[in-house]
Amino acid sequence: MLKPDFTSKIDLGHLIQAGILLVTVGGGGIGGYLALDDRISAQAAKLGIVEQQITQQDHTAIQIQSEQRRFADSISLSLAKLSDQLADLRVLVAKEKR
Repeated sequence: MLKPDFTSKIDLGHLIQAGILLVTVGGGGIGGYLALDDRISAQAAKLGIVEQQITQQDHTAIQIQSEQRRFADSISLSLAKLSDQLADLRVLVAKEKR
């Protein structure tokens, strides 16, 4: 079996191979960046829209809760008033029966 012979000698061919390797890897990185740049920008725009929708939904939910509280308070007040009127009516009916 043959053993490889390693030397510390660097030829022009070695430098060309290293240069081609660097250009290939660098070109792949730059090409990948350029290919994904438009997609990343589109995703960022979509994310901005989604964040705006979430903010609007939160505002709407807070507004609905506020309206529900006001409605519940109004209903409670109306029921209390109705209850007082019914009590007054019972007193009048009880007085007329005597």
